Amino acid sequence: MLLSQITDFLEKRIAPKSHAFTNDIYGIQFGPKLEDKNIKKIMITLDPSLNAIIEGVKQKVSLIISHRGLIHTPTKHFHENLINKFHLLSSARIILFVINTAFEAAQNGISEIIANRLSLKTENLFKLKDISGKEIPLGRICTPEKFLNNTKPFLLEDLINRIKKNLNSRYIKYIGKLDDEINKICIIENVSKNSLLYALKLNCDCMLTRDIQYETALIARDLNLDLIVTPHFNSEIIGMKELYKILSIEFPRDFFIFFDSNDPFSYAL
Repeated sequence: MLLSQITDFLEKRIAPKSHAFTNDIYGIQFGPKLEDKNIKKIMITLDPSLNAIIEGVKQKVSLIISHRGLIHTPTKHFHENLINKFHLLSSARIILFVINTAFEAAQNGISEIIANRLSLKTENLFKLKDISGKEIPLGRICTPEKFLNNTKPFLLEDLINRIKKNLNSRYIKYIGKLDDEINKICIIENVSKNSLLYALKLNCDCMLTRDIQYETALIARDLNLDLIVTPHFNSEIIGMKELYKILSIEFPRDFFIFFDSNDPFSYAL
């Protein structure tokens, strides 16, 4: 397979470039874009940790596809860990391709994968504008599917239990009361004040997210909007495993490796 074949597939089918925020790191972050470069071994990973890159060198991969990048914002200081990553990638001639937020917004991307895992039916896209004014379908508006003809109201506690079971998340923060009835849920990676108010305008009574500032959480509480915060790792690792399956089927003659990143956090129960 040529590099251009897999990058075209990623950019058009998996994590469309049009879905990336204007200031996102997206695409080839390290290594030359040699479209006719022959690629046989590819690693899929959540983030390009030093351990992931070392494993890539050992396995002699030509390409690493990562959800997150080496750096996330412009930097003036290259710390030793980052220098080591650059050195290993360069010496082994490994190309790093970052899919970032585009994989959140994509059809069959992380937001939809979470909805499917939690038996939530996607009703509409939750579109947000980035700094350039471009609309991106970053989130999903969902309704809960009930089982066994259950006529009881779907409660916040029911959603939390689904998350614990299907996202393997034992540590969950939430706002609201466990017996609150949930009818419409917004799934989004990061909740800002604007996205919170927009969700309320769309009659959402719950938001499911992986990142929210304390001040925004206070607004949600005051406006009686239920909100659940799950760890980044649990949701994103599921998405990257699905990507591994998709690419393995799409390119059966090539060899794909999944590097199982570890959650950087430990949780006290």
